[in-house]
Amino acid sequence: MDERYYYCNYCNIIIFNSYFNQNLSDYYEFLKQFEGIQFDHDSDYNKPIHNLPPNIISLSLPDNYNQPLDGLVYIKILYLSSKNYSYDLNNLPTTLIKLTLKGNFADKLDNLPNSIKSLILELDTKSNTSYSPIVNLPNSIINLKIVLTKKSSFKLELLVPNSVINLSVCQNIYMYLMGLPDELRYLTFESEVDIDISGLPNDLEVLTFKEDFFGEFRSIPENLTKIIFNKYSFLVDNVKKCSNYLSSNIIIEHPDL
Repeated sequence: MDERYYYCNYCNIIIFNSYFNQNLSDYYEFLKQFEGIQFDHDSDYNKPIHNLPPNIISLSLPDNYNQPLDGLVYIKILYLSSKNYSYDLNNLPTTLIKLTLKGNFADKLDNLPNSIKSLILELDTKSNTSYSPIVNLPNSIINLKIVLTKKSSFKLELLVPNSVINLSVCQNIYMYLMGLPDELRYLTFESEVDIDISGLPNDLEVLTFKEDFFGEFRSIPENLTKIIFNKYSFLVDNVKKCSNYLSSNIIIEHPDL
């Protein structure tokens, strides 16, 4: 077997390691047996990608890849991680369903394709950097996750598309949201929360805290059915106290209860 790549049989993808530095188009016939291509995150691969066979629907690029992405005709799932990506994202394929961006992409989100159903943004930000509000995300998005890669006082205003029913955010993003969709069903806090919770949409069904929660509930959506705390996010005594004033129809989930 060629030492420059290996297979993931159960997911039908080929993984290229840091030794691989050839044009993918030269491997057109070979790639016809796979559904996805992945590069090791520390690979230095930085060649333009085009002319992939139509069976390749998933592409995961290495950290700091910096080439235009206008040749990805059939891709449905794309992962791009780069702190210094210098191209816009205006020509992503209209077949794209799931997009994950990790790095400095906060100012490159105005012209994403309307085919996207799931968008994950892990933004690498600096406190002294100013960005315009993100207001033009596609209204096709159903699942949206947007977090910062590190804690900061960074302020980023975000308009959540009305199509989103499943939203995951860190507190620093939540504080500057320009409203929440009326039909939001699931809200997850990915980071520590030390602010009070109020003004959530009435159709919200499940509220999840993945890290510590030190705030209070100022109001509860009328259709909320479940609140999930992780083991460390809420002291058991506080959970019990919380359950005393919540509707009996709301399930409180905590590993120590």
